[in-house]
Amino acid sequence: MKVLYEIPVRSGVTVPVNGDTPPLRLGNALINWKISTGGNLESVIIEFSGVQMQYTETGSISSSFPSLEQEAYTISYYIANRLLIQTAFDAIRPSRVLSDAPTLIAETLEEKEELSSKGRSVWSNLDLRLTIRNEFAPSCYTDRYEHSAAYGYFAEAHRAASEFQQFELLYKVVEYFFSEDGTSLDAAVSAHIVPHDSSFTSTSIESLRRLRSRIVHPRARHGHIDPQFIVNVQEVRKNLPLIKQLAALLLEHPTF
Repeated sequence: MKVLYEIPVRSGVTVPVNGDTPPLRLGNALINWKISTGGNLESVIIEFSGVQMQYTETGSISSSFPSLEQEAYTISYYIANRLLIQTAFDAIRPSRVLSDAPTLIAETLEEKEELSSKGRSVWSNLDLRLTIRNEFAPSCYTDRYEHSAAYGYFAEAHRAASEFQQFELLYKVVEYFFSEDGTSLDAAVSAHIVPHDSSFTSTSIESLRRLRSRIVHPRARHGHIDPQFIVNVQEVRKNLPLIKQLAALLLEHPTF
């Protein structure tokens, strides 16, 4: 059976492609380029062949292949980076591997019959973004103008396309308001924020601090958070709402 992960080009991005651009083979996958009638790249298709069918507990054909998802994510991450460096187009989002179920295509008559006779599990996840939707009310802008830098970090996190960049920029809000480091920082941040949100204990602040260190430092003592691995992406996604909430509380309750 073939398993195809299709990563569409971002809306508004135009990447001209030569019509005779050949497929590539990276790792265990064949990479095909879907080209529009106008000669532009529409999507990148990552194809795995010879895949064994898998089934869910209910007997339907599973569309989830963790090992393939990891390889597809790594490949799409690599292609996105090479394409950006080569052409200056940030054309595809590797996270689409995580948000859209792959297409399953039979390679044998038995597989064709199986796919046509049994249900197939299909899933889709929302692509997480930082979002705030409030009415335009500039009268409050005069408040805390002295903390323009901190608001800048928070806003840049909203502009950042990468969740890793978002996390790092939001953590800068913490560093803006506190001069301590290490466990002293954990205690100081917790003491200041707990009256407004009791969930931010010293332990939870320490966890966010260590995650930020693992994101920033390739040789972090507790293990680097490498953005080409799905498990690392999921860890950052899980903690992104927490650092966002902490940063927002600090903007609302500054230390000075």
